[in-house]
Parts: sequence; structure tokens; C-alpha cells
Amino acid sequence: MSRRANAATLVVALLLALPAGCMSRIAPHDPTIAAGLADLQTSHARFFDGLQLSTGTPEGAWECHRHWYEETRAAIAVLQVRAASHGRKDDPTAKAIDLLAKSVDELEQAHAEGFSAGEIPVLRTLFDSQLRMLIQLEDAKKRPGIAEVSL
Repeated sequence: MSRRANAATLVVALLLALPAGCMSRIAPHDPTIAAGLADLQTSHARFFDGLQLSTGTPEGAWECHRHWYEETRAAIAVLQVRAASHGRKDDPTAKAIDLLAKSVDELEQAHAEGFSAGEIPVLRTLFDSQLRMLIQLEDAKKRPGIAEVSL
């Protein structure tokens, strides 16, 4: 192969590789996800407020909160589907929402086994941190350059 053919092959290879390098792995801002996260944050705050007051009483038992876990899992499932719909492999939003779902499952298991009133503030802080991080990530996507559209 001549030098000219090698150079042409290299230029074509670079042109084909360029779009892959410009593709963002972060999905664009999604107002539906942002609203869903805000709703979850409100729901979690109410849940932990009630749990703080009722832990150690019959009203604090897991069975009394089963409906909240079901609603929360359903809300997170909607967010997971929405995040996946953007088709971005390794999207940090989708991964963080998956971790949130796992955290809710672990919280429910711990609740079913029973936890003390002293554990509630720690659990609340952990969930607040997860949700705040997700909300801040989604908000940051509104800024130019954060989640560019692929070429």
C-alpha cells in the first residue's frame, strides 16, 4: 500500500472514530426525571418524619408502611425506564437511580427486621444524600456542555 493510501485510510479511520469520542455518556436533562426525584424527596421526608415518631410502636411496624414501599418502588421504576429511554450506556443518572432502588430494598429489609429510633436519622441522611445528589446532577444537566448531544 502506498503512503497516500495509508494516509487516506488513517483520515477515514479518524473521521469514523470522531463521533464516538464526542458522544456524551450523560443523558440530557429530563424534566420528568427531575420532577420525579423532587416527588421522591418529598415522600421520603414524610416517611422518615412519620417513622421517627412511630418507631418502637405498632404504627412503626413494617406492615404499616408496606404501601409506601410499593409506591416508592413504582415511582423509582418509572424513573429507571425514563433514564434508560435516553439510550446512554453507563449513564450516571441511570446508575444512581438503580442504586436508589437497591437502597429502598435494603431499607425495607431492615425495617422488616426492625430498627431502633436511633437508626432513623442515619438512614434519613443517607437517603437525603442520594436524592440530593441525583437532583443536583439532573439540575446540572441544564447547563450548556454538561450533556451534549452526540454528533
